[in-house]
Amino acid sequence: KCDVQISRKHLKNHSQHCPYEIIPCPLGCGDKYPRNMKDKHMAEICPLREVACPFANVGCTTRVLARDLPEHVGSLETTNSHLLLAVNRMMEYQTVIKNLNTKIKLLEDDTTSLKRLFATYKTQTDKEHKDVTNKFNSLSKKVNHMENSSRK
Repeated sequence: KCDVQISRKHLKNHSQHCPYEIIPCPLGCGDKYPRNMKDKHMAEICPLREVACPFANVGCTTRVLARDLPEHVGSLETTNSHLLLAVNRMMEYQTVIKNLNTKIKLLEDDTTSLKRLFATYKTQTDKEHKDVTNKFNSLSKKVNHMENSSRK
């Protein structure tokens, strides 16, 4: 309920914009509601709003008035059509899943190969590191010995 106090001079203008003014549904369903409820009425309540079929996600492109949706969904003809659409979508998903499983298998094989290759390189690198360390230590000893010899 609007509790704005306003002069009669501005009352008509206020009524045209007041969020609490009771207005009729613009689609003509017969409902009346406060102006601030118009969006909700048009999106969720009005039986004359256009809605998509709940089977749109499997391919039904039908749009009907909300009041006619039960008839659309419940008729034998559209039930069969919806079933075929759902089966076709399931078959598409099976193909996608099969392709993804193939890709996963290839990736798993690649991962196994890469792990083997890494292990081989790590073994080689560890051996080379050990050899370089031994050479370095040997050369360091020789240098130390030479330094000590040159000081005498």
